[in-house]
Amino acid sequence: MLTCAPTEGLGWFGRYWAEIRQVGFGPRTAELLDLSYRFAPHEAWLQLIRAPLALRVFNAVSPELKDYATQDFADIFQARLFPSAATLYQAAGMEARVALLERTCAAPEADRDLFSHFVAEKGLRVRHRCYPTDGDGVRTSR
Repeated sequence: MLTCAPTEGLGWFGRYWAEIRQVGFGPRTAELLDLSYRFAPHEAWLQLIRAPLALRVFNAVSPELKDYATQDFADIFQARLFPSAATLYQAAGMEARVALLERTCAAPEADRDLFSHFVAEKGLRVRHRCYPTDGDGVRTSR
């Protein structure tokens, strides 16, 4: 695929996925993930499968790849795909979760409320400055 279409983001993501399964995460696999982002930064269908894998290695990647991964989440959130956004949030580590929530601060309160609802359905709570809570960790309306 990449021989015929070297700018195909899905092809680079496929290479990343195959290599990370065989050799684990490292500089070469990071480069493949970067190429997927460079050639397909805002393709929602690809973001839905790429973001969980990128978020798994969040603490090991460059600041640029962290930005790409959080942008995947932001695009999904802004598309109002809240169940998918909640699934990404659930799969992310603590450092990544903070970065993901930062991307939602400018969103309308109603969107943040819906997102919080889907996160709560997964048994989690959203704790972040953009999601005020009462003293028990329950999100409050503004």
